[in-house]
Amino acid sequence: MIRRLTRAAPGLFAAAALTFAALAASGAHAELRRHAFLGLGLGPAAAAEGQAQPGMPVTAVTPNGTAAAAGLQVGDRLISLNGRAINQGAHLTRTAAGLRAGDEARFVVLRSGTEMTLTAPAAPRAPEVFAGGTVDAGEVPFDGGRLRDMLVMPSNATAETPVLYLIQGHTCMTMDNGGGFGPYRALIEGLLARGVGVYRVEKPGMGDSDSPRDCYSISYETETAGFQAAYDALVERRGIAPERIFILGHSMGGLQAPQLAARRAPAGVAVYGTVLRNWADYLQGIYSFQAWLADPSVDPGQNYAEAEALRAEQMDYYFSGRDPRETVRMRPQAEAALRNLGWDGEDQVDGHHWSYFQSIARVNLPAAWRDTRSPVLAVHGSDDWIAYSREDHELIARLVNNQRPGTARFVSLEGLNHGMASVAAGQNGQRAYDPAFTGLIADWIEEISAAR
Repeated sequence: MIRRLTRAAPGLFAAAALTFAALAASGAHAELRRHAFLGLGLGPAAAAEGQAQPGMPVTAVTPNGTAAAAGLQVGDRLISLNGRAINQGAHLTRTAAGLRAGDEARFVVLRSGTEMTLTAPAAPRAPEVFAGGTVDAGEVPFDGGRLRDMLVMPSNATAETPVLYLIQGHTCMTMDNGGGFGPYRALIEGLLARGVGVYRVEKPGMGDSDSPRDCYSISYETETAGFQAAYDALVERRGIAPERIFILGHSMGGLQAPQLAARRAPAGVAVYGTVLRNWADYLQGIYSFQAWLADPSVDPGQNYAEAEALRAEQMDYYFSGRDPRETVRMRPQAEAALRNLGWDGEDQVDGHHWSYFQSIARVNLPAAWRDTRSPVLAVHGSDDWIAYSREDHELIARLVNNQRPGTARFVSLEGLNHGMASVAAGQNGQRAYDPAFTGLIADWIEEISAAR
């Protein structure tokens, strides 16, 4: 079996312990209820004595969270939350996403061999706060519901202050407080210090968003339309002129950024850790190369051979348009390849509805970049083994420059991984967010703004 590693950022990382805290912003428009703060960490759902166990072990309980109020303890085994079985991190994430402050949270746990039910009103997440910045939380009408959007501006902002629209990776997660993803918060703080505001929007069902369909059930096209609706709201409802707006797409957001920019030109478009090639081809490369890029002890020849053995079934998934369940009914031998893609045996593939990644494989990314009429910055981290192709980033700049000479730039940042972290920025050999990324983005924004 191929060693399947995490690949998509915030999506793009997996952790040994999972901490779940759904966040959102404070300010006006309080009619959107605050999302719940569970304050709960879980470890792997390991088997005991060769027998599978239901649930997942509780490894952390945060004071002032919902789990603490209900009486959960480290060492408990969480069996279910509000009637949903919790056998993997995605089960808790999706269930928690629907909880709002004041809702009843009902935990079924196993403690010292005894099953018990613990309940408490869901605690609200603390308001979002940034030093040197002012947060304005609002809402964007979308798809029969409302998405929470958040604009944080420097305390000394003027009518000319530039704004970066940050589009995150594919993971269904909140963007409040950086979504618990440290690099995003560090980037926001660094940009505020450089006089740049930052805008974010929650995906459907995430954070405080009130949506009839959540992030786990929508298509890529619907998700992208939500980002487009927020971009329109930033201009039309918040009054930020496109000439002040810079879009930064990280990971999957790097596919969506040029699609938004092609429809309404911002002051500039930057991407980090993304792809240009067809999504199915990119994923085949992930399975062929990622394991040994991340771990030099892996045999690259064996890794490649294992990936090739699954190629036909995985390509069939991307281009057949079929539900994986139907495929397995037709060809039971396809199950291994589909499981390798992250299929859960039900309607989810790698944390999304099974149709999500199929629709990405139909996106014409070169056309989106061709139609982008703004200055472009394509950035690749030399240690990024998730968005592993430096060539894709170079080709983005080359494609744009072929269409509009001198408007695109490629930059490689030495030592940075997919999360903009480097060993050089950390201590004792550990990686930390590298402020060189903030500096590059802020310098690029200043350069374009000064030339206007």
